[in-house]
Amino acid sequence: MQISMWVPYDKKRRRRGVKFVLRSQLNSLYIGGVGLVVLGLVFLAQGFSELMGYFLLGLGVFWVVAMPPITVAQTIRKQSGLAKDGVHVTLDDEGVTTIHPLVESRIRWAALSHTVETSEVWYLVLSKLSALSIPKALMTADQQTEFAAFLAEHRTGRS
Repeated sequence: MQISMWVPYDKKRRRRGVKFVLRSQLNSLYIGGVGLVVLGLVFLAQGFSELMGYFLLGLGVFWVVAMPPITVAQTIRKQSGLAKDGVHVTLDDEGVTTIHPLVESRIRWAALSHTVETSEVWYLVLSKLSALSIPKALMTADQQTEFAAFLAEHRTGRS
């Protein structure tokens, strides 16, 4: 297998990738927010402190609605400027090579924890907080088929 492509910076794709990597943290925010909403409703229903009930209710809604997008935006803002450059990606039998204008890296297939396929990309997961995004739209149909077959043959964990 030898697939080579230029992957231009795409803000939406970067956002989806960050959400994918942070999914467990974002789920914790959702769960915590729902818990605060429930607690606020209990306070209001039981007639404890009305002020505290509304405060907890508002805080819970804020955690569910506003905190996930704020967390994703802050994570993107804190990334290196290299993340905003395009990258040349080469997929071959040995691994994945990424070449940014200033940095080059090589990751062997054995280093992957697992892969996750979505309708738009393959995520090559290295750890709980690190994944490479391989966009399908930048590949031909034959390349997509070849890469999917390669991943199925060389499965490194769950998908």
